Amino acid sequence: MKLLKRICSDYLHGLVFFIIVFYFMTANPDGSMPLKWSFVNVYWTISFLIAYPLLLETVPSIKKINFHMKSLQSRSIHMEDKATKKL
Repeated sequence: MKLLKRICSDYLHGLVFFIIVFYFMTANPDGSMPLKWSFVNVYWTISFLIAYPLLLETVPSIKKINFHMKSLQSRSIHMEDKATKKL
């Protein structure tokens, strides 16, 4: 049951990205979206439905976001500390 909940949450987290990419692959330049299945659309859909949850369950470190921001002010403070140590 826990595995099923994790898989469903993985699908929900990736659904927005899947819809956006699917729209850009199938939409015409005027913005209309006729649903015509091509090799790329089928491949993208199958990879989302089968490979995406399997990948997230086998490699759980992909779920973690390792994005750290450091402000310019804190960088400049650390640069000043290093400059005074060298003097």
